[in-house]
Amino acid sequence: MTYLCYIETLDGKKDPLEIEVKKIELRDRIKAALKSSIVLFLLAVGFVFIPILHFILVPAFLIASIVVFWMTFSITHKITTRALKCPGCHKEISLKSQSPEFPIRFSCPECQAVFYLNKS
Repeated sequence: MTYLCYIETLDGKKDPLEIEVKKIELRDRIKAALKSSIVLFLLAVGFVFIPILHFILVPAFLIASIVVFWMTFSITHKITTRALKCPGCHKEISLKSQSPEFPIRFSCPECQAVFYLNKS
């Protein structure tokens, strides 16, 4: 799926561009959510053996495993476009694979300018 977006600089300059967005299948969402939450759950089990601190660490990591599972599972799309051109210095800016929650704030590593990626 392609979104027509624009890069907006802090001074109001807008440049149009297209962003590729991929839908994440249910099976992949479940696998990613389980992978991240199982690590936290295992840490919670490991903290059972630490005296005194286990009263805080075990419940905290159990709650964190549930929250991380839900947050990871709720990501249904991700941006697959890997690079954009900086409107200021025209160098390539690499994008990390992330959820398309607009506006996305990023900065150019060359000219240090701050930009917002907005959906049209």
